[in-house]
Amino acid sequence: MLNQSKREVFTTFLVLGLYGFGGPTAHFALFRKVLAEDRGWISAEAYDEYLALCHFLPGPGSSQMAAVLGWVRAGALGAVIAMTAFALPSVVLMAGAATALPVLPDDLAQGVTSGLLAAVAAVVAGAAISMLKAQTGRVWALVIAGGAAAGLFMAVYSGLVGVLVLQPVLIAAGALAGLVLLRREPGAAANAPARPALPAGGWAAAAVFAVLLVGLPWSAGAHDALALADSAYRAGALVFGGGHVVLPLLQAELTPEPVAQDVFLAGYGLAQALPGPLFSFAAFLGAAAGDDPAPALALAALGAIMIFLPGLLLVFAVLPIWSELKTRPPAQGAISGAAAAATGLLIYASYDPVLTGLPSDWRVWAMAALAFAALQAAKAPPPLVVAVCAILGAAFL
Repeated sequence: MLNQSKREVFTTFLVLGLYGFGGPTAHFALFRKVLAEDRGWISAEAYDEYLALCHFLPGPGSSQMAAVLGWVRAGALGAVIAMTAFALPSVVLMAGAATALPVLPDDLAQGVTSGLLAAVAAVVAGAAISMLKAQTGRVWALVIAGGAAAGLFMAVYSGLVGVLVLQPVLIAAGALAGLVLLRREPGAAANAPARPALPAGGWAAAAVFAVLLVGLPWSAGAHDALALADSAYRAGALVFGGGHVVLPLLQAELTPEPVAQDVFLAGYGLAQALPGPLFSFAAFLGAAAGDDPAPALALAALGAIMIFLPGLLLVFAVLPIWSELKTRPPAQGAISGAAAAATGLLIYASYDPVLTGLPSDWRVWAMAALAFAALQAAKAPPPLVVAVCAILGAAFL
């Protein structure tokens, strides 16, 4: 039985997961308002320090912040409960959508899918522009981002190296370049929260993280479920710069088998319209890869667990040394370089598979252009834009 504090963590984050629209930035603001300012789980100053940690680490930033807050409130188990509860609504919705899509009438399914593809094109293009703007003012960050994008284009169209191999190499190269080129001056550690007393747990979490990252690829060929686990885990471990970067990482490994590319992109579009973390997209992919309802739901659970797991392990590995690590310029530079390389990956993905995956129908392209204008010029909420595109697609395509 869970004690009162752990039950409170579960119910609080379950509710937040039900109405947490708007992506990580909105989630961070929501957590700060509800849990730091209103409920006083943590001081605003300490919240901001932990927020720096979640920007520092690869993985699902808002879910990792949920884990940190759960740990502060209810210990190590509270961290697991918080991340699970926050993701649960969107995981269930995504898995349900993947099992429902194949049973829709063909014409309706085609229209909905086309509308979602148009929305994906608009959302991903906007995300790429936003991430690129974040690199402006730092010439070397722009160089790293451009180099990563150019490297992918050249590798794919020359056929020398596959995207599957090159993407993690480019992120690692970006981190090494940032280590040299993007180092910052040591920062002050004012208002730093007390160092969490989990040194043994931190070492264990780091070891498990590394063993799975290295070991899963060796076993991926043995079974489709292990291949899904490997793809989801590495995507969760290598994502720097926001949830949108999961798109190229997962697309390279899971399309066209076991998930058709149009289904992959439709699910990604649907994820924009739902509350909670974007990483729940892995539940859609797992369910879409299953042949029957029972295996589909099992694969959905597996995909969700494996994409969130590395982020949770990293939180537990870094928390004990965060107060010291965050002030070190080499670490800051490496993370900045990896984030710049991730921007390059998303720039490439906005072309392939997003634009190349759009149907040739001019109406779909027109809808994508209008959706982009609504997002960028009118600042329309992404969930609303995605829902409107799906409805228009069902009605007119």
